[in-house]
Amino acid sequence: RSRKHGNVRSIFKTIFTDKRILMEFINMFIPELTWYGLSPEDITEENIEFTDVKHGRKETDLLFRIRREDGDAFLFLLLEHQSSVDYLMPLRLLSYMVRIWEKYVKENEKASKRKSFKLPVIIPVVFYNGAKKWDAHIRFVSKVWSSEEFREHVPDFKYRVVDVGRLNVKRLEEMKNALVVLLGIDGAKKEDIEGIKEWVNRLYDELPEEEKELLKEYGKLCLIGMCKRLGIGEEEVEIFEEVEEVSEMFEGLVR
Repeated sequence: RSRKHGNVRSIFKTIFTDKRILMEFINMFIPELTWYGLSPEDITEENIEFTDVKHGRKETDLLFRIRREDGDAFLFLLLEHQSSVDYLMPLRLLSYMVRIWEKYVKENEKASKRKSFKLPVIIPVVFYNGAKKWDAHIRFVSKVWSSEEFREHVPDFKYRVVDVGRLNVKRLEEMKNALVVLLGIDGAKKEDIEGIKEWVNRLYDELPEEEKELLKEYGKLCLIGMCKRLGIGEEEVEIFEEVEEVSEMFEGLVR
């Protein structure tokens, strides 16, 4: 949106707070979370705000508490729509994870004093749509000097990266869901718009009805985010405000 829809980061924050979309994201990129018969009712969005260790800015990314039979787990989704890779990401995520655990301990203050108390699993995921390929270390231990020599003294975890601009969305088509289409739109390059239009229209016809409704609900928002990322002017984006069908938006965009 220009004035109405906010920035690209807030667009995807809006999309992923819909548990139907979040479940599709989990099924596609974190399938082990579904082994316990996960449903939207098992997911709660947590309110938490971080201060970025590198830039000092406030971050309000997405944290979800996932209820499982053997205890809580957390999914931390960091939305990165930027042109450069953050090479301090392992440290940044470790900082956030520690604060999530501290919050959990505070919530369970009495139980945390017992020997049997355990901290919940945190799965950190970086959702990235920058121009450059993400090539930062994804294991924390790889960011520490002489870590091999002192391995037992160095924390080690791995975060996941969903590099939207480099996803092979055609390989994901068999999922037959709205998120595949939204990711295809978000990762589109300016020279690919005509082809993306044809791909969206074809895939839309193959979607189940409930997925078509999801795409109608968020397609315009995602398309406007794509326009902002590609530097398409506000006056062109305004065209979409009154358009209801995603296919009509693409026709206008191609023109």
